[in-house]
Amino acid sequence: MSPNTPLFGGIGWGEWDKMRHTRFLWGSFVLLLALVVCLAGPAGAQGEVTAEVGSLLAEYYVDPVPADVLAAPNVDEMLTRLGDPHTRYFTPAAYQDFLDSLDLRFSGIGIHISSVPQGIEVVAVIKDSPAAAAGMQSGDVITMAAGQSLAGCSTEEAAQLIRGPAGSTVDLTVQRGDQVLVFSVTRAQINVPTVTGELLAGRIGYIDLDSFGSETPAEFAQVAGELKDRQADRWIIDLRSNPGGYLGVALDLAGYFAGDQTAVQFKNKNTGFRSARGTDHGFIFARPAIVLTDRYSASASEILAACVQDYGQALLLGERTYGKGTVQGMYDLTGGGKLKLTIDRFYSPQGKSINETGVSPDWELADTDQQLAAELLLAAAPVPGDNTGYVQVAAGPETFTVDLALARTERYWPVWAALLATRQPDGWKTGTQTGWQPVDAAAADQRWPLFYPGYRQVARMNAVPPDKQFTVTFSRGLDFATVNAAGVELIAAGTGSRVPLTFLPLNDRQVKVVPDEPLAAGGAYWLLVHRLVQDVAGRPLNQGVLALITVQG
Repeated sequence: MSPNTPLFGGIGWGEWDKMRHTRFLWGSFVLLLALVVCLAGPAGAQGEVTAEVGSLLAEYYVDPVPADVLAAPNVDEMLTRLGDPHTRYFTPAAYQDFLDSLDLRFSGIGIHISSVPQGIEVVAVIKDSPAAAAGMQSGDVITMAAGQSLAGCSTEEAAQLIRGPAGSTVDLTVQRGDQVLVFSVTRAQINVPTVTGELLAGRIGYIDLDSFGSETPAEFAQVAGELKDRQADRWIIDLRSNPGGYLGVALDLAGYFAGDQTAVQFKNKNTGFRSARGTDHGFIFARPAIVLTDRYSASASEILAACVQDYGQALLLGERTYGKGTVQGMYDLTGGGKLKLTIDRFYSPQGKSINETGVSPDWELADTDQQLAAELLLAAAPVPGDNTGYVQVAAGPETFTVDLALARTERYWPVWAALLATRQPDGWKTGTQTGWQPVDAAAADQRWPLFYPGYRQVARMNAVPPDKQFTVTFSRGLDFATVNAAGVELIAAGTGSRVPLTFLPLNDRQVKVVPDEPLAAGGAYWLLVHRLVQDVAGRPLNQGVLALITVQG
């Protein structure tokens, strides 16, 4: 008996469960390797199905199957004894739900969910969905659905209650903070594109890939083509929280980075390594490119990530992937059911193991906005001969040039700080009028020299009170018109937020800098005086200066 239509990884069951928030392991990742239709037998007794499952396990399971597993009295017990979360029995209806989930197509209320002890947490609400129209919000915890408690339920069990035919209604009890709310939500057909994209910073093609579904190749080609037509010349491919999908789709997308070279390798108990090639589209994404991954990028996402990394076609930025490196085949059973059965392990094109190890990023970056970080790395325009105001860093196959004017904005400040904290200090260079200057480790560790290269630290003030006022003394008489919010800044070191200031002249060379609001207890700040400040003769400061400040806890 041969497996049916190729599938590879996926998660579903009506309300789509985003992998980054799941707290369970069940057989929702699938890979079928042969496009072969097997003949289903006539409807028969449960014993016949149990015998079929035992036969399939004995013949095709990736590892030898213990005798006590094969001797189990029924399918449920057999799979329980096997202990493989990725080997699973599907009823015909459940199988169709699974296929729909790969295409992000289902009938429900339009929420992404996660199991928590009290019930089911709403991780996100799909735009324009029935849940959105009813007023449900991310962070809501559904404690009851259709009159049944969801405490202790898996996402699969909860989804069976929440989903239903379009036009039907489900009553939900929701805990929102201290409030208990009741929603009556009319279900609808939910169709979410598996691929979306946008042009960022006028030149970055951002492609968000949420699943490897049947429509994904066409959607991906359309989105990528539109972004190319809009002159995108650098790329972000977002695989975060993508649980997988069809194998053929993974191979199709791998072709955008590796052409028709080997995209993945497979191995089972009976054979050596076998390979599958990518699809040649006659187009490979131009570099620089960044692929975003997290701990919930799984299955087909890991095939694509490993392929991109092995061929050096993009920087992998983010977190180590899920590590779901086993292959499942889907088999027809008597009565119309399906058995999803682990039959292989898969490896990167270079033979690197993925199962239970995942794909390690070239640049590990967690607990921050990885997309914003990628934007910052890619956003800089071509650098002129004078590189002042830029920082350069090599990572993976790429060398990135960062515009510090952008990095110092409040939008990008936190991710720039995170990038600096997670990269070895010997990889940084600051721009000068004549080229690039390596940054020594001590300066990189201080962080501020890579925000404000060329500045000089003139003071360190520890444990100042939250109502601290600062007196700044200059060596020459000041043009006080230049002592303003552009010339003098007090910046929260962690967030980049600027503290509003009042400036009080004390004499011709001194000014009192008064924060308009108390400083945060335990906070760290940088007080900067820029070269925009001039003396009475119109001459700027020789160089920018800063003081490092910490506030009493």
